[in-house]
Amino acid sequence: MKYFLYVAGVFLLMSSCEYFETKKIDSDTLFEQEMATINWEEVDQYPLFKVCDETATKTVQLECFHQQLSANISKVIKDSVPGVIQSLRDTVLLEMSIDTSGVFNLQQIQMDSMTRVHLPKVESWLKAALGQMDPIAPATKKGVPVVTKYTLPLILATD
Repeated sequence: MKYFLYVAGVFLLMSSCEYFETKKIDSDTLFEQEMATINWEEVDQYPLFKVCDETATKTVQLECFHQQLSANISKVIKDSVPGVIQSLRDTVLLEMSIDTSGVFNLQQIQMDSMTRVHLPKVESWLKAALGQMDPIAPATKKGVPVVTKYTLPLILATD
């Protein structure tokens, strides 16, 4: 029995202390691991108008954002458009961004050439519509405000 304890003691002394030490993780390694796990294509919270519920699910937040944005733009366009002689139906694509302060920035407007002919001021109306909007709560990622980009299809129809 003494011999067994002696052999076990020698064996324990010869084993490495690596098994008993905690390994320290380099802060750069930890940072790289965290950055690799972040999905940069999605935000944690979408931009929100005051009427939208910030405790709602992301899907509900996005739906509220789209509805409020469309309603605000539609109101300005309806108030601005004079009587149009010819019937017109076109989908206009608004490419915009919302900065970290919640301010809208119109990047580009894509529309049919006939729409430009029949409604030559439509670009200025759309810019005015976005310019008249109150700043909103910006999108956030990990609690930090981020810039987001959107393409909003807007259907222009005159009858």
